[in-house]
Amino acid sequence: MKILLYLWLTSLFIFAQDVKVISYDYYLDASNRWNEKDAYSHKDDFTPLTLKNQSLGFRKQTAWVYLKVKNISDKPSDNIVVFPYPQHDNLTVYKYSNGRVQQSYTTGDLHPFNSREIPSHNFAIPYRVEANDTKELLFKIKSSSALNIGIKFYTAEDYREYKFDDELFLGIYYGIIFIIIGYNFTLYFIVREKVYFHYATFHLVYFFLHFTMNGLSLKLLYPNYSEINIFVVPLLFILSSYLAINFTIIYLDLKRYENRISYYLGWVMHFFMALLIMTFFLPYIVIAQIMTISAIFFGFILITISIYVWYKHRTSSSKIFVIGWSMLLLGATVTVMQNIGLIPMNTITNYGAQIGAMLELSLLSLNLAYNYNVVFRQSQEREKALEELSKNLETKVIQRTSELKESNQELYLEIENKNVLFKELYHRVKNNLQIISSLISLQSMEIKDIDSKKILDDMTHRIQSISFIHEKLYQSNDLTYIDMQEYIESLVNELKQGMRAKNISFLIVCKEIKLNLELSVPLGLIINELITNALKHAFSTETTNNTITIKLYELKEDSYRLIVWDNGRGADIQKVQEGFGFQIVDSIVNYQINGEIKSTNSAGVRHEVIFEKKGDI
Repeated sequence: MKILLYLWLTSLFIFAQDVKVISYDYYLDASNRWNEKDAYSHKDDFTPLTLKNQSLGFRKQTAWVYLKVKNISDKPSDNIVVFPYPQHDNLTVYKYSNGRVQQSYTTGDLHPFNSREIPSHNFAIPYRVEANDTKELLFKIKSSSALNIGIKFYTAEDYREYKFDDELFLGIYYGIIFIIIGYNFTLYFIVREKVYFHYATFHLVYFFLHFTMNGLSLKLLYPNYSEINIFVVPLLFILSSYLAINFTIIYLDLKRYENRISYYLGWVMHFFMALLIMTFFLPYIVIAQIMTISAIFFGFILITISIYVWYKHRTSSSKIFVIGWSMLLLGATVTVMQNIGLIPMNTITNYGAQIGAMLELSLLSLNLAYNYNVVFRQSQEREKALEELSKNLETKVIQRTSELKESNQELYLEIENKNVLFKELYHRVKNNLQIISSLISLQSMEIKDIDSKKILDDMTHRIQSISFIHEKLYQSNDLTYIDMQEYIESLVNELKQGMRAKNISFLIVCKEIKLNLELSVPLGLIINELITNALKHAFSTETTNNTITIKLYELKEDSYRLIVWDNGRGADIQKVQEGFGFQIVDSIVNYQINGEIKSTNSAGVRHEVIFEKKGDI
């Protein structure tokens, strides 16, 4: 603040000390044809320069500034004249001695940096006045931007102090701006919120715009390529305007709150892109005027939009935007008003845009940082809540797992007990069926009638077919389903032994078929009757290669097919169907397993049973 106050005070006074300013006048050459001699010969017709007429605005005329000073001391005095405005295209310096040009040279914003006598971002012209002598200087100024022809006078010693303070101010200013820009980029890479990126990008471009307009880009970045200045300034201005509008849309969330305004601002962004193309065809002075007018106009438009959003939606971001961009717009307006000659030139007006930008950047960056802290705290609170929830959930899972283990243990014990009971039940049923079978067999041994004996033997085989099922269930770990391959093989072996069928082979195909008790018991009776009938009637003692085939397979998703086929001598199907055993089979097929049976006599007797599934696997 001390530096700003000092620079402002130095801009209000002319430091002459031992050197007295006799003449400080200017003239505008509307014809742009005057040379040094013309201007020098008409110096008495020049208009005195004051604080009010140092800023002449945008003009195509050539400005001539005449300066005459007198050393009133008894010793030589080294002095420096400073043109604070660094954007003059051409500045020709004429130093006189006794009415003749002693030295002349041309420098300016469109000339290499080494054309300047003193390496400074603005124009500093040294001159020496001998004791009790006078000195005349003439300056020819031509500029495509604003024609600010104000001059500051320093002794050599005072200039060194001024230069130090000026460079310190600019260093602090640009250092602060660069740090804040870097801070916003850092926030973007941390939280990945695009508002930080667009804001930092806008101010980075705006940073280089003022860096160039202050003459620092020519001094530090491209000192030997001054001709590109005429393209860099419009490019940076247009790009910064484009990014400013884009940031406004994002920061105020206009697509959410005011989509129509967002749409119109999109067309304004297109206007700036068109202006960028126009820079290659229009004179720089025209582009400079358009840039100046559009900066103020669209600046007020953005402020108005933010006020409208604030008034209508009461968002905190729009409130901060209004305050921050009002500072930026105020600073830019001060600088523009100086450039067009409405207010006098001084340090404050020279750096108005930079000061406003620094205040705006600081305020909005603090707001964005505050928003980040809010989001960060909310994120921490959510993480804490999630961690607490996770701990509670983990405790409940452990508790529930323990309960499930206990419940499973109880269920396991209950199932084990039931399995034991089922096995005991199957074992007792099997034993009871064996007892019944044994009693029938004992009774059969006492009967002399062959037909009656056969009836009792058939009954014994039927009972044994049921007994085998319960025996398999008793021996199996699965108390619900019967492996039909094993069951049929056991049933066939028992029938072969009981009926002494030594020269007959069996082909059994029913792998991976398991049926529940509701199907396996009636199916066992069916297979028992059909095999018994084949063993009795299908083969003679003289034939060989006698085979009985039993196949059980899944026909489709909801049914099975059972085939019992012998390759014996065949039989009359009608007589077969009239037999007692077949009637039992037909009754079981129709009333117990909801199926149908077909019998044919072709190379032996073939029985085919199709039945529905009932809870099998």
